[in-house]
Amino acid sequence: MDSHEGIPIFLVMGATGEYEDYKEWAVCAYRNVEAAQEHAKKAEEEAKKISASAKTSSVRHHPSSLDANMQIDYTGTTYYVEETVLHQIFRNF
Repeated sequence: MDSHEGIPIFLVMGATGEYEDYKEWAVCAYRNVEAAQEHAKKAEEEAKKISASAKTSSVRHHPSSLDANMQIDYTGTTYYVEETVLHQIFRNF
């Protein structure tokens, strides 16, 4: 691979809310898609447990062991994986 090619990385993303209250954030990144998917799965399981124990109608910040920026509202919190490319150096396109 030359220095202009990118390395695929997999972002774990969190989301909560709907319409104007919809929020989305990056949680972390992995170089392995399976590891990213496992993190997303575990984070969503943890969010469901937290959400079930404290119902609220407003968005609130609730750090968890898998997501320091987790937010929850009445819709719960979901996690998914996005693929992007990490470039080693900036290049003019």
